[in-house]
Amino acid sequence: MLLKYMTRDGEMWEVSPRLRAMCDFRCANLCSPIQALPVFDLVLLRNVLLYFSRHDRVAAFQNVHRHITRDGYLLLGNAEQADESTNLFSVEFSENERSYFYRPSGEK
Repeated sequence: MLLKYMTRDGEMWEVSPRLRAMCDFRCANLCSPIQALPVFDLVLLRNVLLYFSRHDRVAAFQNVHRHITRDGYLLLGNAEQADESTNLFSVEFSENERSYFYRPSGEK
């Protein structure tokens, strides 16, 4: 799967140009209400929330939940867990990828 979606650049990996063309990258303050953003299929917050207070983590999860599709994915770093701060996401495990990810729970 790595070779399907990534290309090697020396010792680093990059998202393939084909996949990158389908993505929309944005910067936002995760602790403030996020306005005028589309709905996301995938949100990557790897090793971001480690540095946030509990209050700011709760706000970030609420913002992400508002802007993620019902069947979307939230990926966090290994040391981060959504269930410590919110019940808006439920954890799932992929046997094939041997990794955890989060899906929106409840009504959207």
